[in-house]
Amino acid sequence: MEYLKRGDVLSLLRSSIALAWSDPLLKIATDVAQGVSYLHNCDPPLVHRDLKSSNLLCTRTYSCKVSDFGESKRQLLPGKLFSTIVGTPYWLAPEILREERYDMQVDCYSFGVILVELETRHEPYHDLPKNYTTIDIMMSVSRGALRPTIPVSCSPCRRKLITRCLDNDPRRRPKMTEILYALQHEVRQELLDQNSMDVVSDKRRMVLMQQHQRLNRRGLQNLMHAHDEDAG
Repeated sequence: MEYLKRGDVLSLLRSSIALAWSDPLLKIATDVAQGVSYLHNCDPPLVHRDLKSSNLLCTRTYSCKVSDFGESKRQLLPGKLFSTIVGTPYWLAPEILREERYDMQVDCYSFGVILVELETRHEPYHDLPKNYTTIDIMMSVSRGALRPTIPVSCSPCRRKLITRCLDNDPRRRPKMTEILYALQHEVRQELLDQNSMDVVSDKRRMVLMQQHQRLNRRGLQNLMHAHDEDAG
C-alpha cells in the first residue's frame, strides 16, 4: 500500500505549509479530476457521491488520490439517475438537496466546491454569519441562492471553471473530462503566463534597483567632490 504522508487535503489546507497554485495546488486538482474522470468513464460509470477535501489523500510529493468509496454507486444504464440522499452537506449538489434524481454531474459540483477550498484554504461557507445553520445553507444552496464565495484573488480562468462547476443546472456543468482538460491546458497556461509576467516584473525591478544604486553612487561622488573643492 502506498504511504500517503501528507494526509488528507482538508488537513493540508488548514496547515501552515506554503501552498501555491503553481505548486502543488494545480497538481492536486488535476490528480483529483483525473481520478474522478476515470470513475465516470468506467463501464458502467461509477459515481463517487461524497467527493470532498477530507476524502482526498496526498503523498509526500503531493500526488493526490481519491478515497472513501463508501457512497459510490455504479450507473448501470446510460442516463440512469439516482435519488438517494448521500454525501456531506456543504459539498452536495443542489439537485441532491432538492431530492431530485441525479447522475455523475453531482461529482462535478462537489469538485467545484473543492476548487473553492483550494483557493481559500477554508471550509465552504466559512464567511457566513454565525447564525446561519447547516439547514439554512442547504436550503439556500438547493434554491440556487447560495454558493461558496470565490475570493477576489482567484484568477479569471479558475473563476470561470469554478462557476461552471457550481451551476444550478447539472446539464450546464462541464463533464469531468472537460474539467480535466481545462486544468491541464487552460489553467496551466494561465499560470505559465503569470509566471512569465512575474519574471519580467522582477527583471524590471532589478533594473530599477541597479539604476537607483548608480544614482546613489553618483550622488555620493558628487557630494565628496564638492566637499573636496570647499576644503581646497
